[in-house]
Amino acid sequence: MKKMITAIVLMAAMVYGVSAQSTKRIILTQDTSANNIVAIDPTDEDAVEYTSINLSAPDIKYITSSLPAEIALVEGEEGSITISYPTVEEEYVKFAVKGGELIMGRNGDVKIPKNTILSELVPIKVTIAASNISKIHSLETDLELSIEHDKFASSLEIIASGAVGINGESITADKSINIVSFGTMTLHVKELKTHKLEIANQSYLHIDASTTAQDIEHISHGIDSITLDVDCKKLLIVSNGAGVVTYTGSAENLDVIARGKATISTSELNME
Repeated sequence: MKKMITAIVLMAAMVYGVSAQSTKRIILTQDTSANNIVAIDPTDEDAVEYTSINLSAPDIKYITSSLPAEIALVEGEEGSITISYPTVEEEYVKFAVKGGELIMGRNGDVKIPKNTILSELVPIKVTIAASNISKIHSLETDLELSIEHDKFASSLEIIASGAVGINGESITADKSINIVSFGTMTLHVKELKTHKLEIANQSYLHIDASTTAQDIEHISHGIDSITLDVDCKKLLIVSNGAGVVTYTGSAENLDVIARGKATISTSELNME
Protein backbone atom coordinates (compact mmCIF):
# COMPACT_ATOMS: atom_id res chain seq x y z
CA MET A 1 0.00 0.00 0.00
CA LYS A 2 1.37 3.40 -0.96
CA LYS A 3 0.20 6.71 0.46
CA MET A 4 1.24 10.34 0.11
CA ILE A 5 2.02 12.19 3.29
CA THR A 6 2.23 15.97 3.53
CA ALA A 7 3.02 17.11 7.03
CA ILE A 8 3.97 20.04 9.17
CA VAL A 9 6.09 18.58 11.94
CA LEU A 10 6.72 20.08 15.36
CA MET A 11 8.94 17.71 17.24
CA ALA A 12 10.73 17.55 20.57
CA ALA A 13 12.77 14.37 20.67
CA MET A 14 15.39 12.87 22.89
CA VAL A 15 18.43 11.37 21.13
CA TYR A 16 20.99 9.99 23.56
CA GLY A 17 19.74 12.38 26.19
CA VAL A 18 20.05 15.46 23.96
CA SER A 19 17.03 17.58 23.15
CA ALA A 20 16.18 18.07 19.50
CA GLN A 21 13.64 20.35 17.90
CA SER A 22 12.50 20.89 14.36
CA THR A 23 9.70 22.63 12.51
CA LYS A 24 9.55 22.31 8.76
CA ARG A 25 7.42 21.16 5.87
CA ILE A 26 8.26 17.74 4.49
CA ILE A 27 6.70 15.84 1.61
CA LEU A 28 7.29 12.11 1.51
CA THR A 29 6.20 9.05 -0.38
CA GLN A 30 5.83 6.13 2.00
CA ASP A 31 5.45 2.53 0.84
CA THR A 32 4.38 0.89 4.08
CA SER A 33 4.13 -2.60 2.61
CA ALA A 34 7.83 -2.56 1.62
CA ASN A 35 8.94 -0.52 4.63
CA ASN A 36 10.41 2.09 2.29
CA ILE A 37 10.64 5.83 2.87
CA VAL A 38 11.79 7.96 -0.04
CA ALA A 39 11.79 11.75 -0.43
CA ILE A 40 9.97 13.01 -3.50
CA ASP A 41 12.82 15.35 -4.39
CA PRO A 42 15.88 14.93 -2.16
CA THR A 43 17.69 17.69 -4.06
CA ASP A 44 15.13 20.23 -2.79
CA GLU A 45 16.33 21.16 0.69
CA ASP A 46 12.96 22.70 1.53
CA ALA A 47 11.32 19.32 0.95
CA VAL A 48 13.46 17.53 3.51
CA GLU A 49 12.99 18.26 7.19
CA TYR A 50 16.12 18.16 9.34
CA THR A 51 16.33 17.74 13.11
CA SER A 52 19.36 19.11 14.97
CA ILE A 53 20.99 17.91 18.17
CA ASN A 54 23.88 19.36 20.17
CA LEU A 55 26.54 17.27 21.88
CA SER A 56 29.46 18.22 24.07
CA ALA A 57 32.66 16.17 23.92
CA PRO A 58 35.70 18.19 25.10
CA ASP A 59 37.92 15.10 24.81
CA ILE A 60 36.93 14.20 21.24
CA LYS A 61 39.82 12.67 19.27
CA TYR A 62 38.23 10.36 16.71
CA ILE A 63 35.44 10.70 14.15
CA THR A 64 33.90 7.56 12.65
CA SER A 65 30.98 7.63 10.24
CA SER A 66 29.11 4.90 8.38
CA LEU A 67 26.46 7.40 7.25
CA PRO A 68 26.63 9.78 4.29
CA ALA A 69 27.78 12.99 5.91
CA GLU A 70 29.00 16.54 5.46
CA ILE A 71 31.39 17.42 8.28
CA ALA A 72 32.73 20.90 8.92
CA LEU A 73 35.61 21.39 11.36
CA VAL A 74 35.17 24.92 12.68
CA GLU A 75 36.36 27.42 15.27
CA GLY A 76 34.32 27.46 18.47
CA GLU A 77 33.96 26.09 21.96
CA GLU A 78 36.18 23.02 22.24
CA GLY A 79 34.22 19.82 21.87
CA SER A 80 30.94 21.36 20.75
CA ILE A 81 29.16 19.25 18.12
CA THR A 82 25.98 19.92 16.14
CA ILE A 83 24.43 17.10 14.13
CA SER A 84 21.50 17.59 11.75
CA TYR A 85 19.76 14.60 10.19
CA PRO A 86 16.61 14.03 8.12
CA THR A 87 13.80 13.75 10.67
CA VAL A 88 12.22 10.84 8.83
CA GLU A 89 15.41 8.87 9.55
CA GLU A 90 15.29 9.52 13.29
CA GLU A 91 14.67 5.98 14.51
CA TYR A 92 17.17 4.54 12.03
CA VAL A 93 20.29 6.54 12.94
CA LYS A 94 22.46 6.56 16.03
CA PHE A 95 24.94 9.08 17.40
CA ALA A 96 27.20 8.66 20.40
CA VAL A 97 30.49 9.77 21.91
CA LYS A 98 32.41 6.95 23.55
CA GLY A 99 36.00 7.14 24.77
CA GLY A 100 36.65 10.34 22.84
CA GLU A 101 35.18 8.93 19.62
CA LEU A 102 32.18 10.40 17.80
CA ILE A 103 30.33 7.49 16.19
CA MET A 104 27.65 8.07 13.56
CA GLY A 105 25.86 5.02 12.20
CA ARG A 106 22.69 3.03 11.80
CA ASN A 107 20.52 1.95 14.70
CA GLY A 108 21.03 -1.79 14.89
CA ASP A 109 17.99 -2.24 17.15
CA VAL A 110 15.41 -1.59 14.42
CA LYS A 111 14.77 -2.84 10.90
CA ILE A 112 16.24 -0.39 8.39
CA PRO A 113 14.02 0.44 5.37
CA LYS A 114 15.25 -0.94 2.06
CA ASN A 115 15.40 2.56 0.62
CA THR A 116 16.06 5.64 2.71
CA ILE A 117 16.67 9.25 1.80
CA LEU A 118 20.14 9.30 3.34
CA SER A 119 22.59 9.71 0.46
CA GLU A 120 25.22 12.01 -0.98
CA LEU A 121 22.33 14.36 -1.84
CA VAL A 122 20.67 14.13 1.57
CA PRO A 123 23.49 13.61 4.08
CA ILE A 124 23.90 13.99 7.80
CA LYS A 125 25.27 17.51 8.45
CA VAL A 126 27.80 17.92 11.23
CA THR A 127 29.83 20.80 12.65
CA ILE A 128 32.61 20.10 15.14
CA ALA A 129 34.80 22.52 17.06
CA ALA A 130 37.89 20.60 18.13
CA SER A 131 41.67 20.99 17.93
CA ASN A 132 42.84 17.54 18.99
CA ILE A 133 41.34 15.25 16.33
CA SER A 134 43.75 12.41 15.52
CA LYS A 135 41.64 10.12 13.33
CA ILE A 136 38.83 10.53 10.80
CA HIS A 137 37.40 7.32 9.34
CA SER A 138 34.73 6.95 6.65
CA LEU A 139 33.29 3.44 6.62
CA GLU A 140 32.11 2.56 3.10
CA THR A 141 30.05 5.72 2.71
CA ASP A 142 30.16 9.23 1.25
CA LEU A 143 31.87 11.90 3.31
CA GLU A 144 32.54 15.55 2.55
CA LEU A 145 35.00 17.13 4.98
CA SER A 146 35.37 20.91 5.13
CA ILE A 147 38.36 22.12 7.13
CA GLU A 148 37.79 25.64 8.41
CA HIS A 149 39.88 25.13 11.57
CA ASP A 150 43.11 23.38 10.60
CA LYS A 151 44.68 22.52 13.97
CA PHE A 152 44.70 18.79 14.75
CA ALA A 153 46.48 16.48 17.18
CA SER A 154 50.24 16.03 16.68
CA SER A 155 49.49 12.96 14.54
CA LEU A 156 46.50 12.73 12.20
CA GLU A 157 45.16 9.78 10.21
CA ILE A 158 42.45 10.10 7.56
CA ILE A 159 41.05 6.80 6.25
CA ALA A 160 38.60 6.51 3.38
CA SER A 161 36.87 3.24 2.61
CA GLY A 162 34.08 5.09 0.81
CA ALA A 163 33.96 8.23 -1.32
CA VAL A 164 35.64 11.08 0.57
CA GLY A 165 36.21 14.69 -0.47
CA ILE A 166 38.36 17.00 1.65
CA ASN A 167 38.53 20.75 1.17
CA GLY A 168 40.34 23.52 3.03
CA GLU A 169 43.27 25.89 3.13
CA SER A 170 45.55 23.71 5.25
CA ILE A 171 45.90 20.79 7.64
CA THR A 172 48.29 21.14 10.58
CA ALA A 173 49.50 18.10 12.55
CA ASP A 174 53.00 18.75 13.87
CA LYS A 175 54.33 15.18 13.94
CA SER A 176 52.65 13.27 11.10
CA ILE A 177 49.79 13.10 8.62
CA ASN A 178 48.74 9.69 7.31
CA ILE A 179 46.37 9.60 4.31
CA VAL A 180 44.90 6.19 3.50
CA SER A 181 42.49 5.46 0.65
CA PHE A 182 40.67 2.14 0.30
CA GLY A 183 37.91 3.86 -1.67
CA THR A 184 37.85 7.15 -3.58
CA MET A 185 39.51 10.15 -1.95
CA THR A 186 39.96 13.64 -3.34
CA LEU A 187 42.07 16.03 -1.29
CA HIS A 188 41.88 19.70 -2.23
CA VAL A 189 43.94 21.31 0.54
CA LYS A 190 46.55 23.90 -0.31
CA GLU A 191 49.09 22.94 2.34
CA LEU A 192 49.80 19.91 4.53
CA LYS A 193 51.82 21.14 7.52
CA THR A 194 53.63 18.33 9.28
CA HIS A 195 57.02 16.65 9.78
CA LYS A 196 56.18 13.28 8.21
CA LEU A 197 53.66 12.67 5.44
CA GLU A 198 52.53 9.12 4.68
CA ILE A 199 50.34 8.40 1.65
CA ALA A 200 48.87 4.93 1.11
CA ASN A 201 46.52 4.24 -1.78
CA GLN A 202 44.75 0.96 -2.43
CA SER A 203 42.06 2.30 -4.76
CA TYR A 204 41.84 5.91 -6.04
CA LEU A 205 43.49 9.01 -4.62
CA HIS A 206 43.63 12.58 -5.87
CA ILE A 207 45.87 15.16 -4.17
CA ASP A 208 46.74 18.65 -5.33
CA ALA A 209 48.71 20.35 -2.57
CA SER A 210 52.02 21.44 -1.11
CA THR A 211 53.62 20.16 2.08
CA THR A 212 56.18 21.18 4.66
CA ALA A 213 56.92 17.53 5.49
CA GLN A 214 60.61 16.61 5.73
CA ASP A 215 59.99 12.88 5.43
CA ILE A 216 57.52 11.72 2.74
CA GLU A 217 56.50 8.13 2.04
CA HIS A 218 54.13 7.45 -0.85
CA ILE A 219 53.05 3.86 -1.43
CA SER A 220 50.39 3.06 -4.02
CA HIS A 221 48.69 -0.07 -5.31
CA GLY A 222 45.82 1.87 -6.85
CA ILE A 223 45.21 4.75 -9.23
CA ASP A 224 46.95 8.00 -8.35
CA SER A 225 46.22 11.52 -9.50
CA ILE A 226 48.75 13.39 -7.40
CA THR A 227 50.50 16.74 -7.73
CA LEU A 228 52.55 17.60 -4.69
CA ASP A 229 55.01 20.44 -4.15
CA VAL A 230 57.64 19.52 -1.58
CA ASP A 231 60.71 20.82 0.24
CA CYS A 232 61.94 17.73 2.04
CA LYS A 233 64.93 15.73 3.15
CA LYS A 234 63.58 12.31 2.15
CA LEU A 235 61.09 11.27 -0.53
CA LEU A 236 60.17 7.62 -1.12
CA ILE A 237 57.76 6.68 -3.91
CA VAL A 238 56.67 3.05 -4.33
CA SER A 239 54.15 2.57 -7.12
CA ASN A 240 52.54 -0.71 -8.09
CA GLY A 241 49.48 0.89 -9.59
CA ALA A 242 48.49 3.34 -12.32
CA GLY A 243 47.74 7.03 -12.84
CA VAL A 244 49.84 10.17 -12.92
CA VAL A 245 52.13 11.35 -10.10
CA THR A 246 54.00 14.66 -10.21
CA TYR A 247 56.38 15.95 -7.56
CA THR A 248 57.83 19.47 -7.75
CA GLY A 249 60.03 21.52 -5.44
CA SER A 250 63.13 20.07 -3.83
CA ALA A 251 64.32 16.93 -2.06
CA GLU A 252 67.68 15.94 -0.59
CA ASN A 253 67.12 12.22 -1.12
CA LEU A 254 64.81 10.59 -3.67
CA ASP A 255 64.01 6.90 -4.03
CA VAL A 256 61.52 5.73 -6.68
CA ILE A 257 60.39 2.11 -7.04
CA ALA A 258 57.92 1.75 -9.89
CA ARG A 259 56.54 -1.66 -10.85
CA GLY A 260 53.15 -0.61 -12.15
CA LYS A 261 51.81 1.50 -15.02
CA ALA A 262 51.81 4.89 -13.31
CA THR A 263 53.51 7.87 -14.93
CA ILE A 264 55.80 9.29 -12.27
CA SER A 265 57.33 12.70 -12.93
CA THR A 266 60.13 14.07 -10.76
CA SER A 267 61.86 16.09 -13.49
CA GLU A 268 60.82 19.36 -11.85
CA LEU A 269 62.24 18.24 -8.53
CA ASN A 270 65.50 19.91 -7.50
CA MET A 271 67.93 17.52 -5.82
CA GLU A 272 69.92 19.33 -3.13
